[in-house]
Amino acid sequence: MRAEDPELAAIREVFSHWEQTFGISSTCTTHQLIEAACHKEQQVDTQDVCGAVSSRRLGKWLSSISGRVVGGKRIDVKHDPKHGNKFFLHAVASTPDEGAAHTRGDETERELPLDELPF
Repeated sequence: MRAEDPELAAIREVFSHWEQTFGISSTCTTHQLIEAACHKEQQVDTQDVCGAVSSRRLGKWLSSISGRVVGGKRIDVKHDPKHGNKFFLHAVASTPDEGAAHTRGDETERELPLDELPF
């Protein structure tokens, strides 16, 4: 079995957490995403992991994947230099070859811990 592309796995993980926490067709900031992920981890001291997550780096990564359809969802960004960018997760019509270059049907996805996400 071939390993899944780590970036695709990270996108799926972020999309899944986002949808579970904020719902589909929702807008939030990187700070809100980080806080929600830290709360989900339910660690005694969330600053250990969450303090290491850079909202700027997360924002750059989200911007780099904006428009990419994964699992019938995609993120778009509304740039706001005064108040920080807002990111919008929404459902889109999926395409037949979505993710085909990165995955095979017999692969299983695994949940990535916060420290393995690319931000």
